[in-house]
Amino acid sequence: MTSQIVVFELEGQFYGVDIKEVNEIIRMQEITSLPNSQHHVEGIINLRGKICSVINGRILLGLDKKAIETEQKIIVLDGARIGVVVDQVSEILTVEEADKKGIEGLEALKAVGFIEYLVEADSRIISVLRLKDVLTPSEEEEEPEPVALEA
Repeated sequence: MTSQIVVFELEGQFYGVDIKEVNEIIRMQEITSLPNSQHHVEGIINLRGKICSVINGRILLGLDKKAIETEQKIIVLDGARIGVVVDQVSEILTVEEADKKGIEGLEALKAVGFIEYLVEADSRIISVLRLKDVLTPSEEEEEPEPVALEA
């Protein structure tokens, strides 16, 4: 059985997410920061009239935080109003079941908890993530309340 993954890059490392978890990929836009939010939450954006939380993919994966740049992309997850900032999206890759490699022996790595499997493609090792597992249930359910301003 084949599956398709969206391959993206963070700090020169390649990651993937099952295309079924992705609603869309959008260009970087202005992010409104939220006070007292978790350290990996960049803020919120207005996505066609709906508020969408934006998570920094670097921090989520334990990488160094860098300033958001206009060349970066936001992967908006399906079924959740959450977007993940990545350096770039490189391709949609079709993966055969036989090409999926398990993560046995890598238990010491912090990220293993949300790595579904590994794939080797064009001399790259791609860690395929379950992004929805990375986000806590409260993050998936929470939606920022609009603030009503009185005149």
